[in-house]
Parts: sequence; structure tokens; C-alpha cells
Amino acid sequence: MSLSSLGYRKGSIYEVIVTTFDAQKRPHAAPMGVTVSKAREFILRPFVETETLNTLKVSKCGVINVTSNPWRFFRTALKNEAWVGPPPSSWFEHAKQVMAPRLRSSDSYAEFYVMDILGRGPRRLIRCKAVHVDSTKREVTPYCRSTSATIESIIHATRVKELLKEGDIRGAKRLIDLMKYYGELTNRVSPKSDEAKIIRCLLRHMGGLITVSPQPRRS
Repeated sequence: MSLSSLGYRKGSIYEVIVTTFDAQKRPHAAPMGVTVSKAREFILRPFVETETLNTLKVSKCGVINVTSNPWRFFRTALKNEAWVGPPPSSWFEHAKQVMAPRLRSSDSYAEFYVMDILGRGPRRLIRCKAVHVDSTKREVTPYCRSTSATIESIIHATRVKELLKEGDIRGAKRLIDLMKYYGELTNRVSPKSDEAKIIRCLLRHMGGLITVSPQPRRS
């Protein structure tokens, strides 16, 4: 199977969860954008101070996991926050062809090797080659706007601290306002869902950060 068989289109950015092993062989997971460049090749652009970049430098392999479960994004994106905590080990299992973990509940996944790590500045460009691609989800799920709204809110939450670290309070407030909008949307279309609970939790903690000095990124 090629990446296109899973629905990836060349040049588009997709939000996935990258899973790797750290130096102690513990599963590490973090949401990240991936851009497909060829049938079995793609690019990751992690920030230089992230654990994901460090693990990929050492292991030279990993897995990109596609999931529609917002809790997976929530726990892996904000795992270093005391009010969230790391995802449980039961979420992971060994990949088939690379020395890395993968998400058990992923809809699809691609195991990969690192080809090159390039670039300067705040991000690195990592060229990767997929060596095993598979889909685990066979059922079609009806689309609900609350799912994408929640994932957008989680992504925004990971960026609020970075903006505050750079002194961009206006940018941080703009993202929090967007999260409030997504919360209103989710409460309207899916008021008793897990998605609504996640956004409420995010807003409780993100709003207070405007007056608190941000901590360094470790996602």
C-alpha cells in the first residue's frame, strides 16, 4: 500500500500522531503535521526543542498514526501538563517493521525510517520513507463538526504557550477566542460528547495562562 491508498494527497498537510521510543524505550507520542512528497515519502517539521526531534535523531524511525479520536490528540499533545498527564502504556503496541510503538486504536498508520534531517532555525525538516502502511478501520463513521473543532482546539492550545513565550499576547488571545468559538459550536452540535468536555477543560486552563509566564515547549 502507498500513502495515497490511505487518502493522503501530495502537498497537503495532515495532522497525525507521531510515535517513537525514547532513550529508555518508553513510548513517546506527539501530534504533528505531515506533508506527503512522494508515493511512500513524507516530511515532518518538528521544532528543534521537542522530544520528538530528539527521539528521531537517535532511533531514525517511527510511526505516523491517523486517528479520529480527540482524546488521543488531547493526551499526546498536552502530556507534559500536570492537569493532563502522559497517555497510558496500554495505548501502544510494537510496530511491525521498525523499532517504534504505534497507537493501538489508530484508523491507519505508516511505519517509517528517517532519510534526512535538514534545516536551520526553529524547525527541522525530516524526510521520511514509509516501509509499512496499513489501515485498521473498516467502518465508515458519519462526520460531525465537533470532532474537527476539538482537534483544532487542541492544536491551538499547544501553540498558546509558544506565543506567550515570544511575547505575542494578542496572538495567544486570538487562539483562545477561536477555542471559545469551537466550544460554542461543539456545545451546539454535540453538547454531551467527549469533545465538549475536552474543549471545556482546555478553556479552563488556557485562559489562565495569559497572566502566567509560559514554560518551555516539550511536545
